[in-house]
Amino acid sequence: MATRTIDLVNLVPARGLAGRDAPSDEIINACVRCGFCLNSCPTFLETGIETSSPRGRIYLMKAVAEGRLAPDSPGFAGQMYECLGCLACEAVCPSGVQYGKILEPARDQVERRIRRPLGQRLVRAASFKVLFADMRLFRLQSGLFRAYQRSGAQWLARRSGALRALGLDRAEGFLPRMSGRFFVPRGRSTRRRGRGGRGWRSSPAAS
Repeated sequence: MATRTIDLVNLVPARGLAGRDAPSDEIINACVRCGFCLNSCPTFLETGIETSSPRGRIYLMKAVAEGRLAPDSPGFAGQMYECLGCLACEAVCPSGVQYGKILEPARDQVERRIRRPLGQRLVRAASFKVLFADMRLFRLQSGLFRAYQRSGAQWLARRSGALRALGLDRAEGFLPRMSGRFFVPRGRSTRRRGRGGRGWRSSPAAS
């Protein structure tokens, strides 16, 4: 399969990897570029692009670490997020490269340096700092999605073309069929600790 590579010449000024969460140089340098990972990587098999493979992404991390590529450059940021994080490459790597331990830190490097649009920042804050942080809100949203699916509103929204007009048809298509029951392992918490001294609350096995 023919492959394409990214040009690392005359790139925008680089700032390197920084901070305690920077990808480990030891793991990056453990890659010997043998290519065993290529046939196990779904993004490489789909695109045929070298930098869409694990060794290609590790090479980009090395380029950033050495100052030849900027952490916020489109080529680096795009490839760090194009990876599915399936870690199939780790199972076939003869060098034992722990790819997962450098992928997330590399994404952290990108996040610290790019400025996302206001809409994206608001959605991320609402999702990760509010919705996912409170199981009661998470269940409420799940219940609303279930009502949307079971009440006929979903059928109407799809048939009317409203989702397409709002640009939500693709995202709505990923919504799974919602169950009316929620399983919570016994002893797990459903509420994070607040500033007012509120503690964690245990839950029954299922509700």
